[in-house]
Amino acid sequence: MGNLLGDLVRGQEAKQLSPTLRQGIALHHEIDHYTDNHHGIRSLIALVRPTHGKYAPVVVDILLDHILANQWDLHSDLSYQDFTQWIYDLIPEFLSELSEPVAMRLEGMLHHRWIDGYDTIEKLHQVLMRMDRRASFPSQFVSGIEDIAEHFETFASIFEEFYPTLREKLSLDVVA
Repeated sequence: MGNLLGDLVRGQEAKQLSPTLRQGIALHHEIDHYTDNHHGIRSLIALVRPTHGKYAPVVVDILLDHILANQWDLHSDLSYQDFTQWIYDLIPEFLSELSEPVAMRLEGMLHHRWIDGYDTIEKLHQVLMRMDRRASFPSQFVSGIEDIAEHFETFASIFEEFYPTLREKLSLDVVA
C-alpha cells in the first residue's frame, strides 16, 4: 500500500504515516531512482520525448506498466486480476490514515478500478485520456497508444532486460 502512495504523499504527511506505509513509500522512491537512472529506460524516454516533452518519463512508466500487466503471469503465480483485486481490498483499510485529498484519490482509484486499466490497449487508452485531463501543462498522453503500437518490440525488449535487474537490485518479490 505504501508503494501505491509513493506518488501521492509527500513531506510532513508521509512522516505522519505508519512505519509500514513509510517503508512502502521509501521502496517506491528507490524503484523510481533505479528506473530514472537505467540506461534502457532513458533510451525509451528519449524515444518519446519529441511527442511528450516533460511528460515523457510518465508516458514511459505507463507504457511499461502495460508491458508488465501483459507479462504478469511470467512474474507471479497470482493472476493480474487477483492482484488488482487484492490492492482494491487493501485500500479501505488505510483511508483513515490519509489526508482527505489523498483518500479521495484512492477512493476514485478504487471506484473506477484504475489499476485494471493496464492490460489491454482499450483500457490503456482510458488511462492515458485520464492523464491528459489531469496534466498541468499541454500534454499528449493519448498518443502513447501510437508509441506502444509503433515501438512495442523496443519497449518489450528493454522491459525484459530492466525488470529482472530491478527485482534483483531491490530484492523485490512480486506477490505470489
